[in-house]
Amino acid sequence: MGIRELIQELAGTSEGIKSGATSVICTVDAVDTAALTCTLTPVGRSDKYYNARLSATSGSGNSIVIIPKEGSYVIASVIHENDVFVSMVEDAEKIIIRSEEFGGLVKVGELVSRLNAIENAFNELLNEYKLHVHSGGILTGALTGPMTPVSTQINIQKTLRNDAIENKEVLHG
Repeated sequence: MGIRELIQELAGTSEGIKSGATSVICTVDAVDTAALTCTLTPVGRSDKYYNARLSATSGSGNSIVIIPKEGSYVIASVIHENDVFVSMVEDAEKIIIRSEEFGGLVKVGELVSRLNAIENAFNELLNEYKLHVHSGGILTGALTGPMTPVSTQINIQKTLRNDAIENKEVLHG
């Protein structure tokens, strides 16, 4: 038994190696996002892996699927001759967590800036309303007199980046 086999046995990976499971560095030739598969070419070889899965199981289900960019490098796990899945990617085109039902992740910095702009506009209108005073006069037969300025001090507070709108367990950028 050689050093490689001894290390594999100590690491507990010798059974996987004996059964033929290997990892291969490949380039991505094409991606089928509907089928969640891709075509791969092992580096330094001319053969191809067709229909390599982009998740460890068939279909996306409740998994995390990383769609690699065409032309990028990936590590493909080859279970059997025609059973291949992408286990690592160099460059992702898209990442799907469970499904695409909720759309993309929120860009918190841009959301906070946008909310603050709306809050500032609202507060300006609210302050103008608070200071507005009627001067008195007759309007279509109705007497209007001086209006007391609104005394409320309530303004909308600026939105801050915090746990209420930001999940720090899922980071992106």
